[in-house]
Amino acid sequence: MLDVPDVELDPLVPGQRRAAVDLRPARDPGLDLEPPQLTRRVALDLVAQRRPRPDQAHVAADHVPQLRQLVERQPAEQGAGTRDPCVSLVHREAGALVLGADDHRAELQQLEVGAVAADPCLPVEDRAAVLELDGERSEGEDRRGRDERRTRESEICRAIHDVRITRRVVPPEAVAAALALALAGVVAAATLRPDGWNVTSLPRVGAGTGLATVAHGVDHGFATVPSAGYDGQFYWAIAVDPLARGRAHAAVDKPTYRYGHPLFGWLGWLASAGRASAAAGALFAVGLLAFAAAAALAAALGGMRAALFTAASPGLLYAAVHDLAEPLSVALVLGALLALRRSRPGIALACCAFLPLTKEQLVVVPVVLALWTRRPWFLATLLPSVLWWIYARVHLGAWFTTGDTALGAPFAGWKRAVLDAGVRAAGGSDEVTLIVVVALLALLSLVAVAAVRDRRRPPAALYLVLAAIAICLAPNATVILRDALRNTALLVALVPFVRR
Repeated sequence: MLDVPDVELDPLVPGQRRAAVDLRPARDPGLDLEPPQLTRRVALDLVAQRRPRPDQAHVAADHVPQLRQLVERQPAEQGAGTRDPCVSLVHREAGALVLGADDHRAELQQLEVGAVAADPCLPVEDRAAVLELDGERSEGEDRRGRDERRTRESEICRAIHDVRITRRVVPPEAVAAALALALAGVVAAATLRPDGWNVTSLPRVGAGTGLATVAHGVDHGFATVPSAGYDGQFYWAIAVDPLARGRAHAAVDKPTYRYGHPLFGWLGWLASAGRASAAAGALFAVGLLAFAAAAALAAALGGMRAALFTAASPGLLYAAVHDLAEPLSVALVLGALLALRRSRPGIALACCAFLPLTKEQLVVVPVVLALWTRRPWFLATLLPSVLWWIYARVHLGAWFTTGDTALGAPFAGWKRAVLDAGVRAAGGSDEVTLIVVVALLALLSLVAVAAVRDRRRPPAALYLVLAAIAICLAPNATVILRDALRNTALLVALVPFVRR
């Protein structure tokens, strides 16, 4: 059977023998009944306290601090009324009904032995007078003012914190990409201004070459250079004739070697939608995007310090503006390393599949990653390059390794570069090349020593293999400063990822 508590009935007349249910506000007592005499039924709960007391009367002394933290009283808006309470007439002595009032009394339902005394703790001389019932009202208002000030200060601090969080929202990858584009924009502006802002001057097509004839046939306003031109003209030829089926490939010197690394030219062909007149501008856009992507990937791998090695690399800056493939190679290598770190082997495999088509010597990257990760399927990424080289061999009649290449005997190219730079420096014609080449060799050598200690990690292993290839660069890839900087740009980009 359920235990039904006592239920108090609503009073019918003021003289009914029961206690008042609702208490009147302190400022206007009104005509409420006098609290009744207590019965035996509730004597144990009230511990013989037979007069009205504060609401804390049944709270243990050791619970007062916790209750003060829970209940935050508001200061009085107006002073309490200063008059004596009125007591209604009753027929007889007030008392509790038979059903009891313990379920409706304003009290706690637990017996507390150490109850707080109802008398105030102030000395007699500090008690409130009859007409001074709210003498410390100003203290409550001061406390409320202090709370409001603390609230405003916390809101200000929170706003400042939100601003700081907003500033940190910009990822370092975006900052690195923007920095790379800004630097490349400065170099491009300085390069294009003398040529009347003609973007066709960036590939550096030689005026006396067969490609100049093809270029003028495509665009009568195509800007050529008086010299024999530079390597960007060959990527322009691939962007115009991607499968070596048109006129452009026949005008290229050593087409078997030039078409051995056609990926950058292919991307220019795709970006230009196959329009030969837009190939130069498309190559420039692809180069800038590849440069920005390389800087962003470097920031994702090693932060802004690593990104600076890419964004401020002289070799990459020159290549990005003059339609060369080095920024694309760096972006693919860093993309493969980042994909491996984030356990995304599919992206790493895709990067490795494209790498040999940017530079033939980068065929070593899938091999190194296959050995380091113990995943032989990285070797399968060489299949697209092998198929293309077979096509080029059948169509052009020779392998890409025929003719003069950028590789030779170890140290031969760097020895020639230092000696020739010394001769020019002694004659006063070129003192900068010697300083830059020596500083570059010193940096790469010191990092190579650190890479030997860190060879168990992919960046260090790649650095050692690529450094061994750089040692074998031929004089035609090192004597001119821009060539030396271009051909070591990938090594410089890997420097911050080698632990020292």
